[in-house]
Amino acid sequence: MWEIDANLDFIYEKWGVFGVTCSGGPSSNTPENCEKFKTCMEAVVTKYNDRFRQLPSNKFICGPRLTLPDFMMASLVFTHWMNDGHVFGPTVTDMAKECMNRPENKHFMAYITRLKAEFEPILSARKPSPM
Repeated sequence: MWEIDANLDFIYEKWGVFGVTCSGGPSSNTPENCEKFKTCMEAVVTKYNDRFRQLPSNKFICGPRLTLPDFMMASLVFTHWMNDGHVFGPTVTDMAKECMNRPENKHFMAYITRLKAEFEPILSARKPSPM
């Protein structure tokens, strides 16, 4: 249980930055907010890339089954980071894809592939959305 809580805390600490930058409000897509977004996103990708490199038997963040941190990650990744129709696509989506697709982040991307497969029925039925 502590592992779930610790991972929730880590992601949630950055949630506000992601929310502000990805909200679509008139003041959200500023250079300062985009830099904060990039810093937080790179911290998340690095942490979980390292986690899956060190724990290769983990299918998901906290083990073999989906837990709440995986649902939070799915929200970030599939709503904002990998959403080509996102309202701030050139800023948010392109920045995220560049970071996630770096060769050194291959463990994180393998996790995202597993997460996408798990959520495939939902993702394939979802209508395109700018948010």
